[in-house]
Amino acid sequence: RTLGEPPILMLDDFGSELDPARRMAVLAGLRGSMQVLITATHPRDLGGEARFDLSAEIRHGTLV
Repeated sequence: RTLGEPPILMLDDFGSELDPARRMAVLAGLRGSMQVLITATHPRDLGGEARFDLSAEIRHGTLV
């Protein structure tokens, strides 16, 4: 925060190494704390759309 801006956290393949309870705990802790960019191979790894202000899905190479 040396520039006075909140950090951006990027999490790639978020659900691959955590069980569902730990995924939800991490997501709950991040909510509203900073800008977070998360990728996952399955939507269930993200705990539902209500957790995010904006989400996008790429299916077969196309943004849907």
